[in-house]
Amino acid sequence: MNQQAEKHLVKAETYLAKGDDFYRKAAEEIEAAMAADPTLSDTAVGERLGRSRNWVRNVRHNLTAGGQVEWDRGSHGTKAEIEKGVEKALADPKRVEQIVRDNPAVVSKALAEDDDFAFDAMTDPQARLNAGAAGHKHQEAARAQVRSEEKARNKDLMSEKEYDGLLLLQLGQAGGEIVQAARTFARTWSKNVDDLSEEGRELAIDLLAKQQIEINQILDAARGSDLDTVLAEILG
Repeated sequence: MNQQAEKHLVKAETYLAKGDDFYRKAAEEIEAAMAADPTLSDTAVGERLGRSRNWVRNVRHNLTAGGQVEWDRGSHGTKAEIEKGVEKALADPKRVEQIVRDNPAVVSKALAEDDDFAFDAMTDPQARLNAGAAGHKHQEAARAQVRSEEKARNKDLMSEKEYDGLLLLQLGQAGGEIVQAARTFARTWSKNVDDLSEEGRELAIDLLAKQQIEINQILDAARGSDLDTVLAEILG
């Protein structure tokens, strides 16, 4: 190999290390090296660059054909390129979710075999919030399914009067939870409000008034058909 060809291959090697955007320039340098030394073969260039003969042939073919340079991802990806690709994928929450869904066994294995990874995953504040929210969502869905099935079964088995009694009992229990929550709030209020500054007390009163309005909106909506709309507005 003459010196001119070697210079072109050195440049090609430099471009290959820079990533996907530089592969066309690398291909141009490969072509220039082979023009400078007609004795060079695809095999020789591949050995010099640590690539296969087919890889060199494909790169040259795509360059001369005017198309996009293609290469064998498994044979050319450097560690830096692979890490860059992983970081890019992990920056997209939807992509991460899809990766986890597509590879549950791999994720489970990582959690089971790497104590540090499992600890970090479960102690990261955002991870804990996400896991808690997801768990709550699934629990609520499961409870809703059970309630729906129980409701249908009870309606079939009970008389109208018995069924009314069951529903009224459930309403009474739910109402009792509301009353208990109000009592808890009242006790918390009485313990803390005297320690607030005048400005803090005014803010607390505004907060209480806002919560009372929201509760009344929810209860009023429960008598109609706009409960989901009201909840969406409050949560939004």
